[in-house]
Amino acid sequence: MWCADDAVTLATHAPNPGYQVDIESAGPDELEIKFEEAGGDHESRLQVDCDDGVLKPDIKEHDDD
Repeated sequence: MWCADDAVTLATHAPNPGYQVDIESAGPDELEIKFEEAGGDHESRLQVDCDDGVLKPDIKEHDDD
C-alpha cells in the first residue's frame, strides 16, 4: 500500500495460511482490512489512512477466549 497526498491505495494483500480476508474499506480516504482465522477465534484488523503522504496504520488483534 502507499499514499499519494491523502489518498491510500492497496496494491496487494494475502492472508497467512488458515486465514481469510475481508476488505471493509478500499480507500481512497481510509483502508480497512480484516483477517480472520478460518474456523478459529483470532481476528486482526488493519486500518490505514494517510497524512501528508505518510501511511498511518492502526493494527488491532482480538482473540475470542
